[in-house]
Amino acid sequence: MHLDKRRLALGSALFLTLMPLSPGASGYDPYVYDNLQRSRDALLSQKTELQRAYNDVASQVDKLQTKLTRLDSYLRQVDSSIKDVDNALAKIR
Repeated sequence: MHLDKRRLALGSALFLTLMPLSPGASGYDPYVYDNLQRSRDALLSQKTELQRAYNDVASQVDKLQTKLTRLDSYLRQVDSSIKDVDNALAKIR
């Protein structure tokens, strides 16, 4: 939610910044430059937040993958033990 509001605000800021420009306008306007600079700073901040969230999720996935690998190993061991018991039962009959 927080990022959606920021994205909307950023889009609005860019629209309002670029709207006054006409095709024949000069290439430099301090107001436009400052607004674009603030937009860039906001995008960099958003990127930092997204990268942090990405890293957090990647870490969680790594931990879950480790647990999944361990559980898979336990399941294989239990399956092997079940086969051993089944073979022992079959020999007794």
